[in-house]
Amino acid sequence: MASHFAGDHRLAKDLSISQTIRRIEHHETVGELGALLLEAKLVKDLKPLHNRMLKRASGACAWQWIPGAHAPELLRASKRDLSREGHLYGVFSSRGKALAFLRHLADEHNLCHATLGLEKSTRGCFGFQVKRCLGACADAEAIADHATRALIALDPVKLVRWPHEGPIAIVERDEHTNREAWHVIDRWCYIGTCATRDDIATLLSSATDARPFDADVYALIAKRLASGQLEWIACDARPAFTLTSQVSAPSVQKRSTSSRARPKNNIDQFALML
Repeated sequence: MASHFAGDHRLAKDLSISQTIRRIEHHETVGELGALLLEAKLVKDLKPLHNRMLKRASGACAWQWIPGAHAPELLRASKRDLSREGHLYGVFSSRGKALAFLRHLADEHNLCHATLGLEKSTRGCFGFQVKRCLGACADAEAIADHATRALIALDPVKLVRWPHEGPIAIVERDEHTNREAWHVIDRWCYIGTCATRDDIATLLSSATDARPFDADVYALIAKRLASGQLEWIACDARPAFTLTSQVSAPSVQKRSTSSRARPKNNIDQFALML
């Protein structure tokens, strides 16, 4: 902590920030994932004046390209639940950044700005005139072929749709202290952290139903979930609340067939009164 303020006198901005500090609080977490999730939540809740790195969930947007369409449509997380939508590409903190990304992609892959809706043209886009477009805007390339090339270019940034029926809890352990933390996530939205597995039902019962897509949470866990790096349990909160242990591959889950049957293997089940 002391090293954070060691060089604050070198820059006027850093010195000004240091002089306004009156109190320092700290939150102890079990591991790095918990610290990053808590940081993202606190930045959105407290809105610190000088921290602009983390994106507000309400400002997130993504491109959606419906099969058969000639161009993508920009969807905002504030109006549509991006976790439930399919055929999404990229996640951006603003409309300007989304447009800049699509323009760069078009230039890199000789795509048509006019066909993508980035510029208006009736006689061929500017890129076609300078040999940077294959001519989808001038009937020199079939629209379907252009769409295929564009989707191939977009594939590396395709968003992972929330693959679960409900919330999940990701466990994080400290090998030195044997402490655990259960991070509850639903539709790429961080709900909270529990110290024990038994507290998950209480956390979910007190949480609000509003769970907007959070670009920061998605960036933190999407790839690690898909690759099996994180250990998690599925929380099925319908008439009954079920915890299904993730043992090995993310796609393999075991569920109890009876709510009264004694859990077997690594399956826990208990009721959550709604």
